[in-house]
Amino acid sequence: MNPRKRYTTLALFFILFPFTQHLYSQVSTYTFASSSGTFSTIVGGPGTAVVTNTADDDNYGTYPIGFTFTFNGNDYTTFGINANGFISMGYVPVTTNNALSSGLNNNIISAFNNDLYGVSSSGAQISYQSSGSVGSRILTVEWSNWGFFSTGLNEFT
Repeated sequence: MNPRKRYTTLALFFILFPFTQHLYSQVSTYTFASSSGTFSTIVGGPGTAVVTNTADDDNYGTYPIGFTFTFNGNDYTTFGINANGFISMGYVPVTTNNALSSGLNNNIISAFNNDLYGVSSSGAQISYQSSGSVGSRILTVEWSNWGFFSTGLNEFT
């Protein structure tokens, strides 16, 4: 390689590399915490919308969040749902049962990220609800009486 091209390539690398690090570090500033409490279903609650009561790898949406939600540096007012246990910010997700590793979806929040299955005969249902007062609103998405595809049904809510 020509020495001039080599120096030009190195210079471009050192100029552009810091920008790539900033682009991929946006979500790393979030903090996560766990807590325990008593489970309360949203099914049948005020303002709860039923998405479906049977699904296998299906996608739904978009639906209103009920407020503006900032995620990964972008503002969203809608979300999509995948029956395999995740939501996508701003669009209907691409069908997959491993959204976090497939590279097919972006801006995902995943509760399960697995191959899930629900049928109405087991009482399965996907619902969502926006609740709370302005400034403290919460979006809850619930997979009720859902199961893992390979092992059965009605294994969790």
